[in-house]
Amino acid sequence: INRDDVEQRDLLLLAAVLGGWIFLWAQEPNFVWGFQNQVHAAQVFPLLAFICLSQTAQRPRDESRLFLTALTLGIVSAGSMANGALALPLMAVWSILLRMRFWQTIALAGVGALILFLYTRDYFTPPGHSSLFSTFVEHPFSVLLFTFKFLGNPFVHVIGPYWPASWIVIAFGALLCGTATYLTLKLAKRRSGNAFVPGLVLYIVYVGATAFLTAGGRIFIDEYMAYTTRYTTPTVLAWAAFVCIISPWIFRVFYCSRNSKHGLLVFAVLGLTACFIPLVRTVAPHPDFHHNQAEATLALELGVKDDEQIGHTYPRADAALRTADRATTKDLGVFGRPPYKKLRETIGKTWTPSNGTSICQYEIVEHAEIDATEFSRVSGAITLSEKSEKRSRILVIDTGYRIVGAGLIRHPQKGRNQAGDVVHTARFTAYLPSDMAGLQLASEACR
Repeated sequence: INRDDVEQRDLLLLAAVLGGWIFLWAQEPNFVWGFQNQVHAAQVFPLLAFICLSQTAQRPRDESRLFLTALTLGIVSAGSMANGALALPLMAVWSILLRMRFWQTIALAGVGALILFLYTRDYFTPPGHSSLFSTFVEHPFSVLLFTFKFLGNPFVHVIGPYWPASWIVIAFGALLCGTATYLTLKLAKRRSGNAFVPGLVLYIVYVGATAFLTAGGRIFIDEYMAYTTRYTTPTVLAWAAFVCIISPWIFRVFYCSRNSKHGLLVFAVLGLTACFIPLVRTVAPHPDFHHNQAEATLALELGVKDDEQIGHTYPRADAALRTADRATTKDLGVFGRPPYKKLRETIGKTWTPSNGTSICQYEIVEHAEIDATEFSRVSGAITLSEKSEKRSRILVIDTGYRIVGAGLIRHPQKGRNQAGDVVHTARFTAYLPSDMAGLQLASEACR
């Protein structure tokens, strides 16, 4: 299909999808961390170099200017990150496929070899990393699998951490790798008439080479290293290049359909929706968000200046405590509802089993002293009489049956003890005096 046969609206739709995809929020660290911006430089400069090189073979009138620009951008690419040093050697090989002039190939190969020499002259393998050669010889399948995962990286953030995601990602990575191989072989047989396609194919090859080289040193550091968000940027651009290459086929499919006017619109809406999924996951509350808020409210209700826990709701613990003091006195807001209501007033009173609570079996796992207070924060596991979906309060009882602290239960779970009996356990967090021993826990959930 020709460029003139495509409607302007449809070009804008495809551009919108690619624009959303390129700024996929799964690569958040590469946007917000200042020292990660070189990742973008390591993609933009090689991509521009490859496109200029591709156009050099297609535009004889501007051949010298375009080649000099491509060579300069290739040199600049080497100053971005280590994988940028691959740009010129790959351009030298590509100049052969594009049937460029002999002196141009020699220039690219010579400068590329010099840059690689300067890069590797004082290089040594960091501790914990293995060399590419030894890794590939001993574990070729693992290297190939890592490469496919690397190339399919963006889709694991779109699909989510579900069990089929890994295999779908591997399939996408294999598809991109296979497509790049096919197009490379096709260019070796016949030079493309498009001035951009060879450059885009070379960029996909460049990202694939980056993935392959990364596998050599990081394959055994972490099982999920290929899915890290730092590696999302190159693969996002590689897939954008892939869509640009197959865009004539996309338009041809939709234009041959009777519902072409609506088909491409549906495609664009689905594509943009997928682009927003990682952003929604980023802003969605953490699984423990509400529990952290509840425990921060517990500290405010008891008047404990726990900066770490209160920080989950408000950055200044002093200001939050002043507000909570007034709200607790009048039972306002959350402080007027269970399990927090009147909890502060129970401290110091005598506990009796008749108030609906019973002594619980528990185990303390973590203990943290709170600076500038007489309290400690403890957390652990507690045995319940039956599973309770609601958040329950805990009372901390001393040897004289006086209430000296309080806590909350969360995450009830069902299981069996060593005797095979069904038991319900839960995590708990409680505040208690730092200098007291022999304390017991009591709760309605332990009746």
